[in-house]
Amino acid sequence: MIKGGTGVFGQYAGRRKRFITPSAWQPNPVTMNRSVFPALPFFAMLIPGLVLVSPAAQSGVFAFAELLGEPATITHPSGYTGAAGLLEVTVCIDPSSESKSELEVAIHNSIRLWNGLEPEIGNATLAPESGVPSNKVDAESVLLHELGHCLGLGHPNLASESGLSGDNRRFAKSLSGNGPDNGYTLDRGADGIIATAADSRGNDINLHWFRKSNNDPFTIATTVDATTYSNDLADLPSGHQFATVAGAQVSQSQGLERSEAVMHQGIHYGEKRCGLGHDDAAMIRLGMAGTDRTAGTDTDYELKLVFVGESSDCDINVKMGGSSFAYCSISGGMIAPNHWAINAAQIRMASSSLINWHFNDEREGDSMFRDSFSSSN
Repeated sequence: MIKGGTGVFGQYAGRRKRFITPSAWQPNPVTMNRSVFPALPFFAMLIPGLVLVSPAAQSGVFAFAELLGEPATITHPSGYTGAAGLLEVTVCIDPSSESKSELEVAIHNSIRLWNGLEPEIGNATLAPESGVPSNKVDAESVLLHELGHCLGLGHPNLASESGLSGDNRRFAKSLSGNGPDNGYTLDRGADGIIATAADSRGNDINLHWFRKSNNDPFTIATTVDATTYSNDLADLPSGHQFATVAGAQVSQSQGLERSEAVMHQGIHYGEKRCGLGHDDAAMIRLGMAGTDRTAGTDTDYELKLVFVGESSDCDINVKMGGSSFAYCSISGGMIAPNHWAINAAQIRMASSSLINWHFNDEREGDSMFRDSFSSSN
């Protein structure tokens, strides 16, 4: 098992740019952090969670895309096979977990947000407004992020797996080219702000899906599919150089309340992600458009997360009590060219003896779950 919430992925050797058929592609085994994964079409990976940063320090991507070196990759939740219908994904608390009652509230509230897919501006608040003490880490925000990984989403920013540090991790997710920063080219461009449309990224290969009409991750299209979203830089609006990331600094540069994609890696003490970002919702809806990537067809699915209580037998198993800050580990297989589905997922969070967690004791909403969101809406 690869270690930890702040670990770094190894680079995937022998990148291939296109799938032909599942049987036609025979890549080399994938090695990450000294763990060797079996050859595709089945493999496992661990996604580092939110990296904890102090207040003084400082979505648009699918899981497996970076590992495969394939920007066109879309990853779907457990159970999707390419057929239309209701896709129920079960979530449980491992019987050996610490803080089970506190986790149940966090799971309840997180499921409510992922089922609702209702993005918010101003979703990333800091202490004291957040209600999270400035010396604590909000467990619910971390769990919300890790659930996104277990549904198939990656980090929209370069994050810790890039091997970069500090602010450089905030640039848009890409495959490295031949640049000077650990293989990346990280130029803030004319506006001097990291992760905006002005970034000059050299030969880096974009992995971040963006809204074609405006490249604005703080908005969402009425219809979300491959006609409205792309990660091909040729589809950017005129004058844009790279995909814009839904980061807090970018939102504030646009005069918005502090907003950040839930899937953006990096959280402050005292911070709370109280709702989904527009990119978070858009990427789930893009996946729900199915293997033909067209909303309203017979490959669409409706996603619904269901909490089944304390169990070791569910699609997403949650446990608190480890030594790593937080991570989601997933395995999956190919269901169609450039489409993968998760077949096992688990979330692990550090023990409260190691991390000063803040637990929310309030169940939000009038019912256990919001109605699930259909891709035809």
